[in-house]
Amino acid sequence: MRIDPTGDVHLPESVLAASGLRPGTDVEFVVEGNTVRIVPTNIVSESRRSATAIQALRGRATAAVTTDSIMALTRGE
Repeated sequence: MRIDPTGDVHLPESVLAASGLRPGTDVEFVVEGNTVRIVPTNIVSESRRSATAIQALRGRATAAVTTDSIMALTRGE
């Protein structure tokens, strides 16, 4: 991995997944000797993230849609 000319570093997907970091997560850099740690400052649990997304979408449908019609659409019927 290399730091690009603008100073950006792109973390591998495996590092993001293992650390719980996601796009939009605020982080701070902690320098300890010659080591730099990336510490999340606003990490949100997956269940909280899901609940927030569902709450944001609740009541937004513009037409009555049944479970059967959704299943038909996802199956390509």
